[in-house]
Amino acid sequence: MAADKQHPSSELLIASGATRTSGGFRPDGRPRQGLITGHLFKLIRESAGLTQETLAEHLGVDANTVQGWESGRRSLTGTRVATLVQVRHRLRQLGADPRLLSALDDAAEADYVLAYALGTEPDKSQPAAHPLACWVPKSSFAYMLAWPFTGQRPIALEPQALRSRRGPVAQAPALTAEERMRFFQHLRVTAERSYADHELDETGGTLLRRNVYYSLSWNQSSETTAWLRELEQREVRRLGRFDTWSPSWTAVRSLVVAHARQGDKEPLRHFIRTALSSDACQAANLNYWAVWIGETTQTYSSDEFMAGDLGAWSGMALLRRFADSLVSTESLFDLYVHSLWALLERRGRLLDTDPSLLGPWPTEARCSSMRATCQGSRAGSWSRFTMASGCYRSRYRASSHERGRADARARAGGPDQLPVRDGPAQAVQAHRLVDRRHRQP
Repeated sequence: MAADKQHPSSELLIASGATRTSGGFRPDGRPRQGLITGHLFKLIRESAGLTQETLAEHLGVDANTVQGWESGRRSLTGTRVATLVQVRHRLRQLGADPRLLSALDDAAEADYVLAYALGTEPDKSQPAAHPLACWVPKSSFAYMLAWPFTGQRPIALEPQALRSRRGPVAQAPALTAEERMRFFQHLRVTAERSYADHELDETGGTLLRRNVYYSLSWNQSSETTAWLRELEQREVRRLGRFDTWSPSWTAVRSLVVAHARQGDKEPLRHFIRTALSSDACQAANLNYWAVWIGETTQTYSSDEFMAGDLGAWSGMALLRRFADSLVSTESLFDLYVHSLWALLERRGRLLDTDPSLLGPWPTEARCSSMRATCQGSRAGSWSRFTMASGCYRSRYRASSHERGRADARARAGGPDQLPVRDGPAQAVQAHRLVDRRHRQP
């Protein structure tokens, strides 16, 4: 067939490192090098409605080669670059979901870090050479690496992008219990060694450790929790002043985020009250969020960007992300609320830029939940201000009956709540509350 002529099997087999045996094809001796990429590749194939045999025919390879890629026994990213590009283009032609195809790069990065951790003996760990010590990951990568540990599908792989499958199927790349334990042990040992590694400066060592702290939030063991508390005390001593940005400030931020993800929100609330009290730290926090969610396409090799100028970034994606996360059961709820307040304080006119941005604000039910959380709170007036202004925007668009009910709830909410009256004029008032505090960075 034409596809076979364009993709000769000999080229793909040689490039993939497969060798022919009496039993078919086997990998080059490095099992599970492409676990995450392989699972994603399977989803890509299924999004095109292809079986392993059909895809193998289109690519001109043996079905065992495709099976090896999907199981992680043979690393898809271990093929020649030209061949991998060729496979991706062919899958695109066959109707594979482009969103899944675009996630392959993050999956390949995640596989590299995973293989590095699992393939390095703890006593031979070299912090200065660690892949997490030389770049600032974005959420798309972090969620991909977390996938085998948390079972939560990365945001880039939205459910509607996947076709339904029959029978029991794996929802995430599968690691053995031993592999999971080995991965987390590797991270702890590497972080501890970074303090004494003379090849690492403070910036590189702190970047490595804060990446480790975030990754350890995926492990709920008591051993890891105790280790994080011990390292928090050490990082706090290094930080000294909380109201001044430094690389250690970033490490403490990652530690309190890890605690919150494990169920202890008190360190995060303390960090918000003390370490997000200055304009410099507020700006650093927003710069971090902007890079984390991809508001800027720039890639950084250290955390120094937080204290600098990122250039132009709109803030719209960040606004939507925060608004979508305003759920009181969210482990980072307090940080989302505070960061949203800081964003609107600096870029309040974001809400006027696009009318559709009003849509994601909390519904009345979520507002009630937020009010209860903020009023009992240690969250403080900034939470009440953000909750009130956000609820205000959602309420003025409701029907008159719903607005009447909202009025009653607002009056019962106490003096800190904004009164809710009929008509969009009151929404203008709410806008002005933000506009008066508006400062463009």
